[in-house]
Amino acid sequence: MNSEWTAERIAFMTEKWSDGWSAAQIGADLGVTRNAVIGKLNRLNAPKRYTTPKVIKIVAKTVPVPVVKPISGNINLLDLTNETCRWPTSHGYSCGVREADLNSNRPYCFKHARMAVRTGVSW
Repeated sequence: MNSEWTAERIAFMTEKWSDGWSAAQIGADLGVTRNAVIGKLNRLNAPKRYTTPKVIKIVAKTVPVPVVKPISGNINLLDLTNETCRWPTSHGYSCGVREADLNSNRPYCFKHARMAVRTGVSW
């Protein structure tokens, strides 16, 4: 790597910097690192470029809440079916809530599915 800062290289660097090139792009053309370009620009008191933070628009998804048909109390693990929530509770019992959409390969009711899966991951 050639790390000599000649007048031509400095002129090229300052011209490309004012044209909007990144330090990495300038460094690649000059055969030096990005940090070398930034350091030289700082020593030359070149104008700094600040980037404004990007605004991310978050769109909330409306998720229909499934219809819950509660079973009286907890049920024994041996009495579980494909239509009941399998979230374990104390003493060998399960939540046992019945939901209309448990047939979609979900082992838990809506409440427990949200607890079991990280935020942002959908079923």
